[in-house]
Amino acid sequence: MCSSDLFPSHDRQRVRDIVTVGREEVASYSPNDALLICKDVIEEFDDQLYPNARLHFSGKPIMFFCDPIKLTRGLRNAVENGMRALQKQPGTVDLSCSHDESYVYFRIKDSGIGMDDHTRANMMKPYFTTKNSQGGYGIGTMVMQKVAELHNGRIEIVSEPGKGSVITFIIPLLTSYRD
Repeated sequence: MCSSDLFPSHDRQRVRDIVTVGREEVASYSPNDALLICKDVIEEFDDQLYPNARLHFSGKPIMFFCDPIKLTRGLRNAVENGMRALQKQPGTVDLSCSHDESYVYFRIKDSGIGMDDHTRANMMKPYFTTKNSQGGYGIGTMVMQKVAELHNGRIEIVSEPGKGSVITFIIPLLTSYRD
């Protein structure tokens, strides 16, 4: 029996996220295009897993230094949370990138159920989840937080019950990097 028979694909993804992000305490910076990172994140999702969700990405290309593997893992978790927030109802999850002179912004906006004050205040706490019945363990948000920290960035959350959520990764815009 091979390992893929033991663990469903979403569980294998969780293990990959933990190993990819949690293994190292530093980011491996290289020059990357923010728009291509958005495209890569969206292309990771199988249409069959969330057939009710319409996924989109948009933005303008901007080259900046980041750890593309770790950043992709963090953004992927935020997009998946947005898809879960649709609760199997038709809806959209949009991943966009923009920038100013200091930061690159990755916004994940969903048309899901939104979050109440309690959920919003606790969602970044380790192992906090509202998705126990759907296989949630509170690990994805830990990965998101760790990715932001590894990039000397932060995450902002705007959400209201019944109106969806916007999760924004705010990453310093490094156009050059020295060891």
